[in-house]
Amino acid sequence: MNLPNALTLLRIFIVPLLVVVLQVAQPGIVTPNWVSATMRFAIPLAIIAACQTLTMLTGGIDLSVSVVASMAAYVMATTVSDVGWVTASFIALLTGAVVGLVNSALMKSGSILIPNFVSDSARCCAATIRWQLPAGSAASPTRT
Repeated sequence: MNLPNALTLLRIFIVPLLVVVLQVAQPGIVTPNWVSATMRFAIPLAIIAACQTLTMLTGGIDLSVSVVASMAAYVMATTVSDVGWVTASFIALLTGAVVGLVNSALMKSGSILIPNFVSDSARCCAATIRWQLPAGSAASPTRT
């Protein structure tokens, strides 16, 4: 039987240890609502991290994952009041899928003479700037 090394034990016990330290530092903060809120925030990040891990294990790198996820969340947040959460979820998933496919096609095409790392970073910056424009500006999607 192999005994776990110190690093494995540290990984297993670090989160409970940090929760105990947090409770000692600020008594009463660790409640069922706190645990629930922490899990709700951590689960999407864990899903994205797992997908990015699979991407890297297959020999790729995709820097646009966080931008596409943020953009899909933005699309859902801005459309949910108009069309309801089911339709907004579908629109957000469709938007993320289309942008992901375009990014994948651009990264895999041999016609681009720019390294994938540079082109992926540029697309991330362009998407971030595009969705953060104030409403009514010349390039804003909500300009009338």
